Amino acid sequence: MNSRTSTTRAGRYTSTALPPALIDDINARVARYTRTPAAAEFLARFGEPEGLFRIPILSLHTTRDPVVPFFHEDLLGQVAAGRWLQQRNIDRYGHCNFTVGELMVNFDELVSWAHSRRRIAA
Repeated sequence: MNSRTSTTRAGRYTSTALPPALIDDINARVARYTRTPAAAEFLARFGEPEGLFRIPILSLHTTRDPVVPFFHEDLLGQVAAGRWLQQRNIDRYGHCNFTVGELMVNFDELVSWAHSRRRIAA
């Protein structure tokens, strides 16, 4: 592969939690993409996020999200750990599958944190 090709283009998805026939079907149908020159230029210019937050950030994630896997929260924590990041999770299946009550409680706490500049309890 050259530098303009995404490493996922030839990748194969695997899972110990799903039947092999389903994994084969997924791999047969999943779209594969290559990075365009414009995307490579964007990454070269702006790079990866540093996580140097200057305002309160409250991240809320479902633990069994099929769209954005929960391990992304660990990656965010590795690059952005500090006083301005608070990470929370809800043990539930689904992408952004939160109740209105969960959203409101967390939003209210984020607003309070932003106004007081005192970190909220985990």
